[in-house]
Amino acid sequence: MSKPNRAAAWLELLTATGLVLSYIWVWQGSFPGDFVVCLALFLAIALWGHRRRGETARDLGFRLDNLRESATLVFSFVAPLVVLMVIVGLALGLNREPPVPRLLTRVILIPLFGVAQEYALLGFYLRRFEEALPGRWLPVLASATVFALLHAPNSILMGLTLLISLGACWLYRKAPNLWVLGLAHGLLSITVAMFLAKLLIFGLKVGPRVLR
Repeated sequence: MSKPNRAAAWLELLTATGLVLSYIWVWQGSFPGDFVVCLALFLAIALWGHRRRGETARDLGFRLDNLRESATLVFSFVAPLVVLMVIVGLALGLNREPPVPRLLTRVILIPLFGVAQEYALLGFYLRRFEEALPGRWLPVLASATVFALLHAPNSILMGLTLLISLGACWLYRKAPNLWVLGLAHGLLSITVAMFLAKLLIFGLKVGPRVLR
């Protein structure tokens, strides 16, 4: 792995964040396949950085050798949190029952989306901020804050994202496994969407869609 290069790390961070913000706020929905274009450009920036740093898929957390260790650690925190959210949601009547087809779609797709989100947060943002910023906790705070801001102006979703991102960064450092963290992310997303739905005034919308 090459030596840290703060200037290159900042360039990657600013370019990727600018790309995502421009997509969310400016050109989302402007042409067919726009999401695929945004995703491809983001991955190009990220892959260039991985190549520059000599990072492998295993370095990033796409690995199986620590699967049990990571799953034990991650779900020791996530499982009680899920149970708590279910109890609170049912007790306060915050839950909504989505149509069965939509629920099945969520169960299948959200864990995959969770892996993608955790890769962006941890494999890209956290690792780049660790290269760009000093100290141990400043990169964590920066990563979680940026990730939360990408969910603006949905304030409740921003708050949830900030807290979950801080926890994900801590767990990733303990046992880096993006498969496990992505599955946990998906489980939390499904639980929030089903059992705390009425708290999410704007649902999972971000950007100008919240203001419409």
